[in-house]
Amino acid sequence: MTQPSIAVIIPAYNRKEITLNSLRGLQGIHVDGICVNVVVVDDGSNDGTAASIGEEFPSVTVLEGNGSLWWSGATNLGVEYALQNNASYILTLNDDVTYEPDFLTKMLETARKNTRAIVCGLVCYENRKEIIFSAGRYRAGFLGYKTPARHSNEMVTALTEKLLESELESGYAMLIPVELFRLIGLFDARRFPHHMGDMDFVLRARKVGYPVLIDTRAHIYTNPGNNYLFNIMLEKGGFAIIRSLFQLRSNAFWRTRLNFMLRHTRPRIMAPVAFVHYVMRMEMLIFLKVLMPRSIMRTIVHHRYGNKSYENQQSK
Repeated sequence: MTQPSIAVIIPAYNRKEITLNSLRGLQGIHVDGICVNVVVVDDGSNDGTAASIGEEFPSVTVLEGNGSLWWSGATNLGVEYALQNNASYILTLNDDVTYEPDFLTKMLETARKNTRAIVCGLVCYENRKEIIFSAGRYRAGFLGYKTPARHSNEMVTALTEKLLESELESGYAMLIPVELFRLIGLFDARRFPHHMGDMDFVLRARKVGYPVLIDTRAHIYTNPGNNYLFNIMLEKGGFAIIRSLFQLRSNAFWRTRLNFMLRHTRPRIMAPVAFVHYVMRMEMLIFLKVLMPRSIMRTIVHHRYGNKSYENQQSK
């Protein structure tokens, strides 16, 4: 059997120590029978990221951007490089996740048995590894613009299935056969420069017969970032929530949400209605944040976003 070649694509920007720790973690994973090539796309960092990688990890390929690539553009640059160098699979990997040493071999095992599929791992909380953060995502809410996580905050031991099929997924660690990129193209960096490019890609893939499979044996660990809406709602003031609607790095960014609705709302003619509903919902959340006591606000956010373990994360 031909040895598979996996290109691990890691976008990076101005978080040198986080990126270096990610590369250190990759040194300990199981790679028996796999050719793994790590590609870091440094999008114009000014903290010495590229130089430090070159010193500590000379075998890692560093591609440099100009600071305007964001997640989708940086990942695309890495994918293009991998395609030119005959990779069999692309693994998109965020530099702030950790993982079990066997996560990649287990995902690859599933991918080789399901050749027309995207394979992802089970995402759990970094500081509470027994609790699930996401076992895939699905569209919910008014006309399907919400993307809640499946099995969020359940115990890992409660899952009995080896594989789960998912409607959506985020690109924490996503194993993609290169043939899919040749079939549907790259991530849409113009409409989804930072958030939801992974979800858009997954929905496009499903249209051509590539499902998303969650391998529940392959464990990935994360802490929710400060740019996620439920974190902003819990930790920031009303002005910060308003500002998040206009920041490209935020997953609440209005233009990203509108583009997603315009492309994926069914029927498409209802996309403007879905967007108006989204804006009204955000206005209500801002109103509650400003007027409600903190304890009540936490209850509302937990009910809306299902992240009750977030506070436990912060207290560890």
